[in-house]
This record gives sequence, C-alpha cells and structure tokens, in this order.
Amino acid sequence: MSLRQIAQSLGVSITTVSRALAGYSDVSAATRERVVAEAHRIRYVPNEVARRLQRGRADGIGFIVPGGARGFDDRYFLNMVEGAWWRLAGTEVDLLVLSSDQGPTEALTYRRIVEGGRVDGLLVPRIRESDSRIDYLCEVGFPFIAFGAEPSHPKAYAYVDIDTEAATAEAMRHLADLGHRSVALLSSDEALVFARSREAAFLKAAAGLGITTTILCGKLAEASGFALMSELLARPDRPTAAISITDRIGIGAVRAVREHGLTVGPDMSIITFGDNPVVAFMHPPMTAISIPVQAMTAHAVDYLLARRERPDAPLTRLWKTELVVRESTAAPRGRGMASDLPLAV
Repeated sequence: MSLRQIAQSLGVSITTVSRALAGYSDVSAATRERVVAEAHRIRYVPNEVARRLQRGRADGIGFIVPGGARGFDDRYFLNMVEGAWWRLAGTEVDLLVLSSDQGPTEALTYRRIVEGGRVDGLLVPRIRESDSRIDYLCEVGFPFIAFGAEPSHPKAYAYVDIDTEAATAEAMRHLADLGHRSVALLSSDEALVFARSREAAFLKAAAGLGITTTILCGKLAEASGFALMSELLARPDRPTAAISITDRIGIGAVRAVREHGLTVGPDMSIITFGDNPVVAFMHPPMTAISIPVQAMTAHAVDYLLARRERPDAPLTRLWKTELVVRESTAAPRGRGMASDLPLAV
C-alpha cells in the first residue's frame, strides 16, 4: 500500500496525502480526515526510513556496550539500558543497543553507527584515559554524552557523573565514626577515568581523617574482588575496612572474607560503589554508595533529545549519591563506636 494509491482513490495529490498524514496545518481538517480514514481502510503503513530521511533525523539513541557479549554481565550497563528505555517508552525514538570489544572493532562500530546516520546521539559509558571514542566523536562533531569526563581532554564535552569527592568523603567518615583507622580501596588497573577519580577522592578523604590507606588494583569482576581481598587478608597489618569501586569487586570481596573464616563487618567492613539490587540481599547485606544510574541515563537521553533542537540544551553534570548503611560495616572487633575519638582535621 502506498501514498499514490491513497491519492488516486481520493483524487488529491501525493503531496497533499503526505502532508495530511504528517499533520501539517496547511491541509484542511476535512481533507486530513478523509486521508486518514482511507489510510486506515487500506491498512497503509508509512515508510519510517523515508520519513526519517525527510526530517533529517534517525529518531534513535545509540548505546554501545563495551566488553562485547561479556559487557551484558555487568548490571551497571543494564541499569543504563533500563534508564534509557524508561525515558524513551511511549515516544517515537528507538534505543539502539550494540556491543563491541575494545580496540579496532569498537572504533569500526562507532564509525558505522555515526556515518550510517543510524542514531541522533550516543551514550558513551566508562570513559577511559586517552579515550579514542571521545576523540573521534569530538572530531566529527557528533552529539554524544559521556558518563565521566577525562580532565586532560583538549575539548570540553557533555558528561554526567557522580560527585565522587562528596560520596567518598561520606563513606570514609562513616568508617572513621565506627573506629576504623586503616582502610583499603579495591580498585581497577584498567585505564578508567572513574577508577582514578575514586582513588584520588579516597586518598583526599583519608588524609583529612588521619586514616592509613592501601590501594589494590585488579579487574572489574567478582573473581578479582575475591583475589584482592584474599591478598589483603594475608597481610599481618591488614586494614580493618575496605571500599570497593564497583559492586562486582565488592561481591567477590565479601565471599573472600567469609571463605577465610572471618565475619564481614567486625573482622572486615566493606562498602561498595553502586548499590545494585543484589547487594542488599547478600549475607550480610552490603553498605553501599548508591549511584542513581537509571535517573542519570534518563537525564542524558533528555539532553540528547533536546540537543536536536538546541545545541545549548541544559545539563546537570554532577549527581548526588546516598550512603545506604547495612550490615557489612561495623566497629572493628574489640572496639566500640569511635565518633568521640580524635581525628585529624
């Protein structure tokens, strides 16, 4: 079924039919009603590709999950997908989700999506140091919003992030109030901007509280969290608490403590960044820095949609977190609450 058939049936031009179905005001209400009725009668379905080309829009937002198929194991990325889907539900804009390994394949995927005009904007997660994705998108001037910002990048670009310093300071203050004076950070050895940011915030907060620090780095996976915590527990002067930069590392760390015959909380307190639903149902439930990933992603999608009309669309860059205290943090064994102990200021 085509516009030509509707035009011939009603004795009007193809242009009139097209403009009537598109809702243009220069077509009378009576003509529009006739066209719509005839379109329904013959079960006409518009060619969306042609309509999008005519409007100069793809009506799509893209999200390329890093890590290939393994990326979908990470609840963080699924939260992003859910946030974007929730925002686009009921609209005529699609969410295009792809995956790609880091390296040449990833670069080709970005070029194919951008140069093929398949989306109007891109969500770019987990920014890396010297990130080639950002370099390419800035070079071609394609709309995107990053999750995290590379401080040394020569060009300013749109991003959303959490207030890492405030979040880390609150978590460290909580541990200090419980009596902890030696705290470890379980981080990543990958070139990830958010990992370096959380390390810097950790060291700054610890210095302000007079807390001794240890930083161990591995991969963003449960097995790595298990290995890092096992290494930490083998030390004769081990810290009494640890902060994990992701839930996946934190989950592995909790298991390591338990398998070493120790109790999470009194023997080793653990706080995690993220607060995906599973951490609240672990044994014990984990204290977490709750990151509003879905709300941040929905806001990022709003920005990309608005940017189609306004290059200066408003954007909230830094988002507040919430420290959700559960049973994985407690006073070190043999010590009570220590909020009245002297702390460096």
